[in-house]
Amino acid sequence: MYNLSYPESKLQFGPGNERKGNDFRIISSSPYIGNTYDTLIFTDSKGSCIENKVVCWTDKLIEEFKSENKTFLFISRPKDMTTFITLVNFLDLNIISFKNLITNVGYADLTPSKYSFIEDIKKQILNTEYDLNLVPKELEKYKLSTGSHEILYSYNFGKIENLISNYLSNKFENIILLGTMFFSEKINLKRHRPNSFYKKLRESNDYIKKICSYNQNINFFNPIPNQNSKLKNYAHDGVHFTSEGHNLFFKNFVTYLKQDDIRYFKK
Repeated sequence: MYNLSYPESKLQFGPGNERKGNDFRIISSSPYIGNTYDTLIFTDSKGSCIENKVVCWTDKLIEEFKSENKTFLFISRPKDMTTFITLVNFLDLNIISFKNLITNVGYADLTPSKYSFIEDIKKQILNTEYDLNLVPKELEKYKLSTGSHEILYSYNFGKIENLISNYLSNKFENIILLGTMFFSEKINLKRHRPNSFYKKLRESNDYIKKICSYNQNINFFNPIPNQNSKLKNYAHDGVHFTSEGHNLFFKNFVTYLKQDDIRYFKK
């Protein structure tokens, strides 16, 4: 396993704000970026850890692929706003072939955001066939931790799920799109979230499921799907996993991968 994060990597991710934090990671099963891999694991910030000494579900998954002698390329949060468009741009700009795709993108596509983040998505999608040039949706005025208020928006993609689905379906033999947890507004989180946050979590899953619905080789799986009182133990801020969350996510996901009808670990 080889850590090939910037600047050693020659990978291209297209326009948009490059992520400078530790949650931007590139890990390859080979000591260099190869031309072919069994699997691409492409994630947003939920594929990394924000707590020290926590083993991420992606790190556990990588160890599982290593034990099965499977080749892989893992990429986590290459852009501040890592979305389906980020994934498409990466696939267009780099001549690498993969059999399988595992990705959890979709949350940042719709989540309530400051306008600067909306502009970041706009940079990534501009002049592509996915750009319908629609006005972002204004959601609410939100009080920041500084005490000031700012208008939050959601990017307005329009109806592009079919385009994304067909593109991914033609690029990979097998695809798993991972859902995100969704919380009730009644849950008590340490980090206060805007009211629209909870609605957008559910809409993100609907968006991902719709992408899956157009092609038979795209499957939806949510490793932590149920609404229950323990959810805040799994994601302290409603998004990023705790140690318990990473462990449960991996346990449920690897069980799913090893089912008879899932081809990721087939010889």
